[in-house]
Amino acid sequence: MKNIIINFKNLLIALSVAFIITSCDMDIPNPNAATLTEASGDQAGLIAMSAGMGIAYQSALERIILTPGITAREVEVTNTFINLLELGEGGTVLSENNGNIIGLWSRLYRVIGTADVIIANASEVISDPAVESAVLGVAHFYKAASLGYLIQSFERVPTSTNADGNAMFSSRADVLAEAIKLLDDASALLSSNAPSSSVVSSFGNDFDLVNMINAYRARLNLMAGNFQAAIDAANLVDLTSESYFTFNSENQNPIFLNTNLATEFNYSPIDDFGIEGVNPADGRIDFYLDPVDSTGQFDFNISFLKGFFDESDKSIPVYLPGEVTLIKAEAFARLNQLDMATEELDKILTKTDDPMGVNADLPAYSGPNTQEAILAEILKNRNIELFLTGLRLEDSKRFGQTAPPASTQFRNRNLYPYPDTERATNPNTPDDPSI
Repeated sequence: MKNIIINFKNLLIALSVAFIITSCDMDIPNPNAATLTEASGDQAGLIAMSAGMGIAYQSALERIILTPGITAREVEVTNTFINLLELGEGGTVLSENNGNIIGLWSRLYRVIGTADVIIANASEVISDPAVESAVLGVAHFYKAASLGYLIQSFERVPTSTNADGNAMFSSRADVLAEAIKLLDDASALLSSNAPSSSVVSSFGNDFDLVNMINAYRARLNLMAGNFQAAIDAANLVDLTSESYFTFNSENQNPIFLNTNLATEFNYSPIDDFGIEGVNPADGRIDFYLDPVDSTGQFDFNISFLKGFFDESDKSIPVYLPGEVTLIKAEAFARLNQLDMATEELDKILTKTDDPMGVNADLPAYSGPNTQEAILAEILKNRNIELFLTGLRLEDSKRFGQTAPPASTQFRNRNLYPYPDTERATNPNTPDDPSI
């Protein structure tokens, strides 16, 4: 992966256009452009880079949510594009030149490349501690979040970009450790110096930086098997706090653009969240889904999508408060603290006052008081509560659901092949996983 060349005078416009025209290749050199390194030489340049990094991450949300959404049976393909049909088929049909896989990889590394430059230069360039805290906090967050999503989908990934294109690939454990360290460092920095709210708001999203960093610390520690650390981080999150990626008429909600009948209609959610055993009284059905009598390319019954995705300017949560509670429920269950796990699970099942409107409004858990049964109920509620957050493929593997090729009920691949664009330029690219 090479340093990305961007004209910062036109950064926001270029990234907004790339957000909408997702097939556009932004990595095209401009002979009159400043490099990321050149633009990092003053505070204004770093703030502009931070804003551009946010728009690049928003562009990646489509791939983060919908690409593994097909693989993990959340969404169905509703057109005949080859790259989507490959994803829907999965298995050995999925190729290295699949556009969605390439996009997932390249868009997230575009974010990581910018974050690397900001992190390397902010302390030398910015003299105001509050501004430095805001810029570095956002950069650490975006890089950690990007690494977390990449390692869910690929067996090994580089933790940083490399100017000569020869980045080394790290194991899952090392990638998660690096992502957690980034968030731990950000948390410590924000504790020492409160971030400038005016600078954070200038990045174009509605962020409560402290809470979202702690929420992702909880998420990634859970993925890494650090269960007590996940609980500790989750306990720091204010569950009434809200953080959103925001959109408008020029920078539109990417999931809406791909699932709305009036636009692309490339994907549709699968009925009942693509799982079995959903209580028809669950209030989250009506929040997220509007069933229709139709099927997609692979004969899954489909619904229209609601929730955070049914209007072009609707905001998408950075995280859901329910995720934080479910992280605690799962971590307690895996530590065999079953009463504590059930207490957290019941908060999800009986919830009627979620700040983002995601309310099950169901009776408390009444199943067997065993680790296996409680974990199964937690997984079901993660599938529903965290619908289309880009986490189901990871959840399916972490909870040990039957893997392909033995069964494709829960996912049609375990990991993705490495993009041929990476293999063509980086000799360190590993062999592809078999499935």
